[in-house]
Amino acid sequence: MIKCLDSILCQTLKELEIILVDNGSTDSSFDICKEYQKKDERIKTIRLPFPDLSSARNAGISEAKAPYISFIDSDDWIDNDMFSLLYNALKKNNADIAICSFYEESDSHIIPKNKGIKNSGEVFIYSKDDALKKILLDKGIKSYVWNKLYKKELFNYYRFPEGVLYEDYSTIYKCFSLAESVVQVDLAKYHYLQRSNSIIHIINPKARYHFFLANYNRYFFAKEQKIFGQDSYKINTLTVKRTIRQIKYVLSCPQEDNVKEYICEMKMKLKDFLDIPITKMNLKYYLRLRKVIYFWPFYSFSNCGYKNVFVYKKAYGALSTLFGFLPNAK
Repeated sequence: MIKCLDSILCQTLKELEIILVDNGSTDSSFDICKEYQKKDERIKTIRLPFPDLSSARNAGISEAKAPYISFIDSDDWIDNDMFSLLYNALKKNNADIAICSFYEESDSHIIPKNKGIKNSGEVFIYSKDDALKKILLDKGIKSYVWNKLYKKELFNYYRFPEGVLYEDYSTIYKCFSLAESVVQVDLAKYHYLQRSNSIIHIINPKARYHFFLANYNRYFFAKEQKIFGQDSYKINTLTVKRTIRQIKYVLSCPQEDNVKEYICEMKMKLKDFLDIPITKMNLKYYLRLRKVIYFWPFYSFSNCGYKNVFVYKKAYGALSTLFGFLPNAK
């Protein structure tokens, strides 16, 4: 946390409003925040009684007075010119969102982490539709809330869903839908610390259920925007692949709380993808979608976390292959 705060205070762009939100910490984090507030008059502190990341982000947005806003998680840190780079790129290109690349770090390695980004300094300008496509394809632009500078007005319409995991995955695409122009600078300035107990490494029913819902909601949100175009095949395939994967994860934990409720809703929502034509999705996932829906008893039993079901897996595989071309039906 101290490394994070020091990296913010050392920014070459000095005109900053710094809001520190403590969301229910049980250690000395809030005391550290107060100490830093004494050192720098730009700092404001907020303390929340509960550990909800979305509530912390929303509280910071509500408190902010500046016309631009960014987010930094307390485990991470930034290069001293990150905000200067993003602000200048945003203003120069009359954009609503500016993005830089990032490093993914752990105790053992540091790697530039944006596929297609070479850390060259090149600047890319995207329309709203092109930026949304890149998010949906997880190509070039990630759904992380950090490593970006936003016009604060984008958050006048959307806030982070409270009590939900993957809150950035559930929200950032909506902000992009309001941005007429997005600029991306091919320079890594954000340092993202990967921890083994972070949300993205959690494989439990609640986390996977929330990721399923986020994936589902953003797909149909974007579909309403009618932006898929020539990328519809790739977007359809990737979305169906991810949704089925989350069901499989949830099924692998049959003894966990609320699994039955999660599975029930996931099954219902999965049927909404049956409208995708066979020509608009990879055949493998077109068939797999139907296997899950039409042969649910076999699929669920063969993926329920019990490993002594070899015979049932073989039976399921034979039946679902035989009837793989069932017609679309809900």
